[in-house]
Order: sequence, then structure tokens, then C-alpha cells
Amino acid sequence: MSSEGLNSPGELEVVNSLVTLLHHYLPSDWTILVQKYRALGQHSQTPAMVWGLDNQMRAWRPPAAATALFDRLRQISARPGRGAWLSMDLTLRFPEAYEIAYFWDEDAGWGRYTPGSEAFRQELERFPRDSAHIPDWFQAGLDSNERPPTSLGERFRMARPVDQWQPGRPPVVNRNPLPAGLRQPVLDYLESAPICYSQDGMMPDLFDPDFPNGPACIPHAWHTDGTWIWPAQVPFFLRNHNVSPEADLVTHISFNNYELPTVDQATLEAAEARVPGLRAAKRQSN
Repeated sequence: MSSEGLNSPGELEVVNSLVTLLHHYLPSDWTILVQKYRALGQHSQTPAMVWGLDNQMRAWRPPAAATALFDRLRQISARPGRGAWLSMDLTLRFPEAYEIAYFWDEDAGWGRYTPGSEAFRQELERFPRDSAHIPDWFQAGLDSNERPPTSLGERFRMARPVDQWQPGRPPVVNRNPLPAGLRQPVLDYLESAPICYSQDGMMPDLFDPDFPNGPACIPHAWHTDGTWIWPAQVPFFLRNHNVSPEADLVTHISFNNYELPTVDQATLEAAEARVPGLRAAKRQSN
């Protein structure tokens, strides 16, 4: 066991409760768990990966009760003027060893999905930091005045089904395959996301040697989770050709713990307006 960074009996007690909880829910064949937790204001994420006896890595979802323990740990370890740590790594090794590391000032890995400036303000209200302990990336978040975009369409990223394609040539894909344990959770996420636009008819498969004269087998549809938009080709190519989605999209799905957020009607309509070619088609029809 490593208790580096644990500064009080209260912290150690919470960590032990957390480790016990995770042990209870881990699959019976686990050997290593890498559990991450990141928090900013009211936002938090708990991505985790577990290795089994077969040495295969797969995604894992901690029990909901773990989030409360992570948050309690932040509260106990917070320091006046220093704030609370912003992310942590907890590694469990079968049967009882664990290592824990806190990250107080580093960007927690939100990347382009960093919450808006309100989350930074919430963080400082709850865990005040002196100016000397506000890193540049945190200050930039405070100063961003980020808000739900005036135009909802500003928020979206478009997923490419392949990296490059030219008529008469096979599609080009330069992506690492998904680990076996991630393939199904990612597929479920991609295929279950609400459809923001669809039209009659089917599309042929780019990977079919007879393309474009092969059978039309892919729905002419686009999905969204409120942040990304992807064509039905993305899950189809993953399911049928083991073509991974873009790495940023996979990371985003992992940050969401492979659970789709609620997408309201306004967001669906904004996503529909971003579907490539749709606006041009509408202008021509008018």
C-alpha cells in the first residue's frame, strides 16, 4: 500500500472505504484497476480500466457510491488557500495493494471538454485558492466567459468515419484498434445515441470491393450526444470492419463513462442543422 499524499487519519479512512467498495464490485478475474477521478465545480468524471487474468484491458464503471467517497476525500484533503486537488489516480493491484496520487494544479485532462467558466467559479467558491495557487490553465478557464453557446451549433464536433477517401480508391484509416473490452461499450454508445437527422434509403459500404455498386446497407442517418455528431457509418464500420472511431471521440465516450447524456429537442435541432450538406440541400429545395 502507498498512502503518499494522505495527510490525516480521516483521509486514510475514506480511502480504505473507497478501496473496500471498489473491491466488492470488481469482476472476479481482476488483476489491476486504474481508477481516475477528476472534478471541477459540480462536474466530475470517473473513467476506469480493469485488467483481467487474460491480460486484456476493458472499461469498467465504478459503483455510484464511489463518487460520494471521492468527493468526501476532496473535502477532507482541501487546504485553506490551496483549494482541493483536481484529479486523482487510484491503482489497485490484486489482492490488496493500492497506490494513490493527487494532482492539485495539473490540468485534469478534460481537454476540449473542459466545463465552462461557471464550473471554475463553483470550484473556487467551494474550495478557495489564493492567486499563487491558481495555475494558468485554471485562470484561462475563469476568464473564458464560456457559456452554453449563443448558437448551439458552436458546441459540436463532427466525426469522420474514415481518415481519407477518394472516389475509385479504398478508404484510408490510420487508427489503432479498440481494446477488446472497449469495443462493445463504444458500440452501444454510438448506436444508441439519438438520431438528429435521417432520410429514406441506405448507403453502400465504402469497404465493399464493389463500392459504389455493392448493396446499400448503411442507414442514411446521423447521431449526436450533444457534443459530437457522427454518421451511421461510424458504428457500422466498427461493428463490421473493426474500424475504430476517431481517438478524440473514443476519449470523449470514456469521459462520459460510456453513458449517453440526455439530449433535449433544441440540441437535436441544432445538431440537425450541422449535418454536412443538409443546409445546402434545404436552400436548393427552397
